[in-house]
Amino acid sequence: MLLRELYIPPKDAVEIENPKTGFSYKVDKKKAVALVKKGWKIVQVHHEEDDLDEGPTWARSGKKVVRKYRCSAGPRKNRIVSKLQQCFAAPNVKKRIALKRVKARLGSRIARKAKRTKRINPASIRVQRLNKATSRRR
Repeated sequence: MLLRELYIPPKDAVEIENPKTGFSYKVDKKKAVALVKKGWKIVQVHHEEDDLDEGPTWARSGKKVVRKYRCSAGPRKNRIVSKLQQCFAAPNVKKRIALKRVKARLGSRIARKAKRTKRINPASIRVQRLNKATSRRR
């Protein structure tokens, strides 16, 4: 069903998942079609109005559920951060390079652990339900 939606004009962006790492990325329709042919999975098709999910959102901090924010602009656009000021903060290059190395070395292991946590951890399940409920209201 989702693959069929790629060819309908009103859709804007597509969220796809890398089968090797389990990480998902938001790309345009043309790139999504090419990646699906390579074996990537479509997670969700975003409409133009879906880009308005800026502002408060729920996230997990350890075992607690806390209020965080989705950046609507800046270098961290669409990323969830704890303070809105972080959306426009200068990037820490040393941390960025370190994370790149860790992901290259342990990417698939991180993805598996994250998938397991999202499925099992009660706080993660609560976060998913809360975010789904708030997205329906809009």
